[in-house]
Amino acid sequence: MITLTTDFGTKDPFVGTMKGVILSICPDAILIDITHQIEPYHILEAALTLKASHHFFPVGTVHLAVIDPGVGGPRRPILAETAKYCFVAPDNGVLSLVYQDKELKAVREITAREFFLTLEDSAGSPGDSAGSPDPAKKRVSSTFHGRDIFAPVAAWLARGEKPECFGPIIYDYNSLLLPEAQILSDTHLRGKIIYIDSFGNLMSNIDHPLFQSLQDKNKGRGCQISLGPKVIKGINRYYGEAREKEAGAIFNSWGYLEVYINQGNAHQQLGLGTGTAINIIFL
Repeated sequence: MITLTTDFGTKDPFVGTMKGVILSICPDAILIDITHQIEPYHILEAALTLKASHHFFPVGTVHLAVIDPGVGGPRRPILAETAKYCFVAPDNGVLSLVYQDKELKAVREITAREFFLTLEDSAGSPGDSAGSPDPAKKRVSSTFHGRDIFAPVAAWLARGEKPECFGPIIYDYNSLLLPEAQILSDTHLRGKIIYIDSFGNLMSNIDHPLFQSLQDKNKGRGCQISLGPKVIKGINRYYGEAREKEAGAIFNSWGYLEVYINQGNAHQQLGLGTGTAINIIFL
């Protein structure tokens, strides 16, 4: 099984082309689209999406992520291996939250060009590209590594090639400096909005365990959530606890605190976006 996460959208043939390459190499592959609607070039959004979704797939799944504003430049293609999954992506921080996995085994630079689809191969079958007698001379597109590097490598992994066949272990891989929520006092927790979903819900970096640690010190006390000029009393158990068109706060299915408007769009209606500070204060 191979999952695909990209910022390509669905207007252009990019996603379909990658799938064609994969199936030419590994015809039995099951392809699952996580999303192709990542905001263009938004590496953190992609990292959060992978964190929220990857562990729901069967052991042995290959997760392919192509959010690649540095395509064609010096950034490296990499392969990360955990106890359960492999991840194929550019070395730009998109796998930052994967690196936090306690079962991370290795991160490798993908250097084995014999597995790439090249401009010379594009006229033939991608399934015949591995084993070229002179891989060092093969040329890949400088604008579409999703097709020429990441898709074929994911396909060869799904077909049974071992991760060590693709290149050496590296330790200097790039990782994003992720914003962390902070406990400012026994009654005050501060975070920021880091993600906006398709409903306009404003997701923060405040996770439930951190909130719970402060709530345990304030048993019997209510809390209020403030962001921008908006103040919300308490945290709801489900979306419908807020009246229609009313703002509320809830811990979402990813485990993070988010602000929403019941049957509305908090991003548009509150005029707030990523980077906005959010405060929880116990009263």
